[in-house]
Amino acid sequence: MLRGHVAIKSFNAEVVDEAGTPVPLHETYLHHWLVVRYYESKHATHKVNLPSDSVLIRNSGTCQGNTLPQYFGLGSETRGTATDIPDPFGIEIGNPAEIPEGFEEKWLVNVHAIDTRGVEDKLGCTECKCELYNVTVDESGRSIRPDYKGGLLCCYDHTQCKLKEGFEGPKRSLYLKYTVEWVDWDDFIVPVKIYIIDVTDTLKLSDDSKGMNSDHNCK
Repeated sequence: MLRGHVAIKSFNAEVVDEAGTPVPLHETYLHHWLVVRYYESKHATHKVNLPSDSVLIRNSGTCQGNTLPQYFGLGSETRGTATDIPDPFGIEIGNPAEIPEGFEEKWLVNVHAIDTRGVEDKLGCTECKCELYNVTVDESGRSIRPDYKGGLLCCYDHTQCKLKEGFEGPKRSLYLKYTVEWVDWDDFIVPVKIYIIDVTDTLKLSDDSKGMNSDHNCK
């Protein structure tokens, strides 16, 4: 990702095959892709997941904790959606005055794509129905409760949705191709904040509250 104190002007991403050709949704459903910003200790060892001492840099939305923290990305509806930010605006990143001592700014990309070639039930596969994935435990090996019919707990990495009998598709590798445009930061750029909101969010207001508090519950 980017280095230095800059302003992001656009961030566009697409799922492509080995030849760089965009893959249609009817073959591979893009459940979500997320680009997350965080601070990491300069002494951290390389891990697949965020080190425990990392500091997540959330967007400016109202969701709680680690829910919907990303700067870019959502679901398949974002494919082909332009994110150009007009002048004089830009998303400020890499400001050395904001980075804690002993840390450096990093980015994490999380992609969840579902191969639907030859499956019995495409809609059920994209909804991650547990019976189609034949799983009873989640990615961490914990039992999935009986009333959990579908969701991310059932379609984690390397799980396989039920195929039509006799189907055997060719193996292929897919990639998230992203293009970032930026300019060096200067005092003439107007900083833009990113807000992600959730329709499932519920908010509790105290009796003496004059406005919204931070007790949100996004799903």
